[in-house]
Amino acid sequence: MNDCLNTLFLGRKFKNLIKQSFAPIRKKYGLKQVEIEVLNYLASNPGATSTDVYRELNLNKGHVSQSTIHLQAKNLIELHINPNDKRSATYSITNKGHDVYNEIVKIHDDVVSKLFNDMSEKEKNAFFDSSCKVINNIDFMLS
Repeated sequence: MNDCLNTLFLGRKFKNLIKQSFAPIRKKYGLKQVEIEVLNYLASNPGATSTDVYRELNLNKGHVSQSTIHLQAKNLIELHINPNDKRSATYSITNKGHDVYNEIVKIHDDVVSKLFNDMSEKEKNAFFDSSCKVINNIDFMLS
């Protein structure tokens, strides 16, 4: 297999780049990388449950549990227990959480912008279209 394609599919370099880019936020707010991922997911998916988080982010339940507890302690997210079913709970991010999330988005957007800096709009569109097709094929093969 093409080394560049294999590297892209494994995503390790991109994951390392994102982790390195988020280091200032992790330090500023005392967050772990997984907590940034959970906060990011919850900001984009209001009313998500712990199950939604661990399934979508491909994390184990323990990591999600520890992350949500820590994010709550830092007043970045809130837990909402269903009054009709105490076993059912959802999460939402707080105003402070939105502020942190906005910093995350800015850094992410800067990184992505730099990644595609020397590509034309036509090249970017072709890349995005092809990427979506590959992801759809992966989803189909996994189902």
